[in-house]
Amino acid sequence: MSMEEAVQFTQPQSSPPQPASQPEHTARTYDFDRFRRTAVTLEDILGAKKKRNEAMERARERGLDKDEKPKAGKNNATIRPKKNGARRNPEIHAKVLLSETSLPFREIADITGLDFYRVVGLKLKLRNAA
Repeated sequence: MSMEEAVQFTQPQSSPPQPASQPEHTARTYDFDRFRRTAVTLEDILGAKKKRNEAMERARERGLDKDEKPKAGKNNATIRPKKNGARRNPEIHAKVLLSETSLPFREIADITGLDFYRVVGLKLKLRNAA
């Protein structure tokens, strides 16, 4: 290869392709604009609360919730104790705790309300006879 051919080879024969024209908004500006369009402001929240409270007041005036009472069900987050006073038999409860947990005798006595020595006696009776 001669020097003239090498010079022609290193020089670009055609101009490189020009990059596409830059968009008007860069990605960062576009994301900010989109955020600004979808952002929830404090005024939006307060306005929604005000609308809800007004709708609830109109519903109460119409008497829609007059007969309704909160119902305890599976979806209710609070668990209410039974009102009839039904409790597990303390000795049976102690036997279950002795057989299924490794709680100390004092704690089982405190939970069930039994005497410490009664709990120990129940534990001894639960052992298998050899």
